[in-house]
Amino acid sequence: MIESGALFLFGAAAGAGAALAIPVTGRLLARSLRLRSGANALVRQRRARRDLERLRLIDDNREAFLQLRELDPLVFEDLVLAAYADTGASVQYTLHKYRDGGIDGEILHRGQRYAMQAKRYRGRIDPGQVRQFVDLVRARGDRYAGGVLVHSGRTGSAAWTALDAGSVRMVSGQGLLALIRGAGPPETWLPRPGGAGTGAA
Repeated sequence: MIESGALFLFGAAAGAGAALAIPVTGRLLARSLRLRSGANALVRQRRARRDLERLRLIDDNREAFLQLRELDPLVFEDLVLAAYADTGASVQYTLHKYRDGGIDGEILHRGQRYAMQAKRYRGRIDPGQVRQFVDLVRARGDRYAGGVLVHSGRTGSAAWTALDAGSVRMVSGQGLLALIRGAGPPETWLPRPGGAGTGAA
């Protein structure tokens, strides 16, 4: 299923194993262009699935983070969505990564739609980017019940302060590893209605 010409629907709502096939034709482009191409979205998603399964075999948390921080940023986005799908949520993948407008995908659960942004950081997350995402989710409140910001970096106090309690949840650190390893139902990793929006540091 494609919504607004830009998204795939995967997960529970699409049915087990459902996927939309898009043919790949012509000469191979440079890897960065190939990963951003809507026509090659399935290539990127399959790579993200392989990386997700590989990461689940790593018990050492430090090694897992080292591996996460070496992923292609676009593959990291799709890996996060695949992890959400494995919790039982339905997810929508952004096809054209260069036109995502700051939203890297969507998560659908119990009739609610959440914007997802994933940042593959090696260092500290930029509080300004947190504020931008919070503002984006607030501005699109007619579409989204909230948002999730998932990142592989370190979270400073300014980044936590930038969160909008109740509408945006941050998933990072041990919370990110737990999400990847499939711990907990979808609501564990989504904003709590009427409650705190922040996730595990």
